[in-house]
Amino acid sequence: MLTPSAVRNAKPQAAPYKLRDERGMYLLVQPNDSRWWRVDHRRPGTGKRNTLSLGTFPDVMLKRAREKRDEARKLLADGIDPGESRKASQRAAEVRAANSFEAVAAEWLDTMRSEWVDDHTRKIRAWLEQHVNPTIGAVSIAELGSPDILVMLRKLVTRGTLNTAGRVREMVSAAFRYARRRLMDHAQGPRAPRIDHDGSGLLYCDRRGSHRQIRQAGDSLQSSARVLALRWLSFATGRA
Repeated sequence: MLTPSAVRNAKPQAAPYKLRDERGMYLLVQPNDSRWWRVDHRRPGTGKRNTLSLGTFPDVMLKRAREKRDEARKLLADGIDPGESRKASQRAAEVRAANSFEAVAAEWLDTMRSEWVDDHTRKIRAWLEQHVNPTIGAVSIAELGSPDILVMLRKLVTRGTLNTAGRVREMVSAAFRYARRRLMDHAQGPRAPRIDHDGSGLLYCDRRGSHRQIRQAGDSLQSSARVLALRWLSFATGRA
């Protein structure tokens, strides 16, 4: 069984060699001194031998390599090929990234460039990068809900940027409309969470909940100006 010091002190040789741990795992040391954690197993269904990479040292330390080995063995015990499971997870992550709000909004912005002057396009992009993407940019547009949108809008309103909050709300609505038209079929496209299709306000389901959330946030603010701003947002986002 390997020890951390044995892994750390392994020296490259003229040919690749293995330092074996346990339960099929070993460290493959290459002549260029790269060190790969690997585990041998048999694929479910076919019984063919296969090798799964668990990462490289020192990015993956001995303890973590063993954890990854054990995770792979649990999948094998359930009849799941860990290599195929990893590929499926990677594909799912790629799909989520491609359909993140940031990615969809960027595509929407590109389609609008021919209709806007350059200064306006730059302003919209700056608003997205400054006010929207840090909060909801990484979230799949299909998974966004009204709480996500409300958190983002409240941040703007509590800073007193009412006009920007309204513009941002319109941009979010436009990005959802674009996603429904261009990225997905109508049946599976993301439904804008309480954002109607003309961008005028939050519409879908539980409008009273939207009012209530904003009123509760407003109660905690000390500035009367901010309280009024939140009341304005409650009205604006609650219209049908």
